[in-house]
Amino acid sequence: MAANSGANSNMAAKPSNHIDLYVRAGSDGSCYGACPSCQQIFLVMLLKAQTKELQFTVTTINMAKPPESYRRLSSRIPVIVHQERIMEDPNEIVQYLDLNFLEIDLTYNNKAAEKATENFFSKFAFYMREVTTDPQHLLFELRKVDEYLGSTGSKYLCGDEMTYLDCIVLSKLQHVRITAKALKGFDIPTEFTHLWEYMKNAYDTDVFKKACPSDYEIAHSWSLKPGIPRLSHKLEIELKKNGTSLTVPC
Repeated sequence: MAANSGANSNMAAKPSNHIDLYVRAGSDGSCYGACPSCQQIFLVMLLKAQTKELQFTVTTINMAKPPESYRRLSSRIPVIVHQERIMEDPNEIVQYLDLNFLEIDLTYNNKAAEKATENFFSKFAFYMREVTTDPQHLLFELRKVDEYLGSTGSKYLCGDEMTYLDCIVLSKLQHVRITAKALKGFDIPTEFTHLWEYMKNAYDTDVFKKACPSDYEIAHSWSLKPGIPRLSHKLEIELKKNGTSLTVPC
């Protein structure tokens, strides 16, 4: 894996197992930004690349001023390009990767896990946008995740290995953790021990560490959305010093 900023104009022949991944750039227009969908696909590709069956290059794109070479590819993010094929829907990307790179299987079939995790992110967004000022709906959904994890006895949602569902849920949980704390003073309760253990299992992996945006980029990306509190200068400095939160409460 390699990293670049701006669309790659190098048209030299690449190995058949090489993919170009384009993700959202961060606050300075070039660093790795905080987009949950980009993080999910980055994590999927890191997992797939562990056996060397898949090779890929990551390029950040400033969507406010995308280079002409990227505008010819897509108006969306994330995007992958494999040989002559361009894909920009996350589900399509994952299906394509599963069909063409078989050594690590990230598929799952677990309706209970899907049900337990389907609503916490929307409740988080409502809370951040002050559709509701009461975090109880968010807490209710986080408790459902915690209780489901406690019922499984496994490291992840569908067993002891990450699946695509984990790539989705873990990315969103990191946004909840960082943004709700930074902008609303909300902490995921320490009593949700199964949820925190789940996050710790991810934090202990190299793939999650590589795919996870910094605390500042996560909070900054949300603070730009309509109806959401802005970051103070003092908090910006503090978050930049924090780097990326990859530990859990004792």
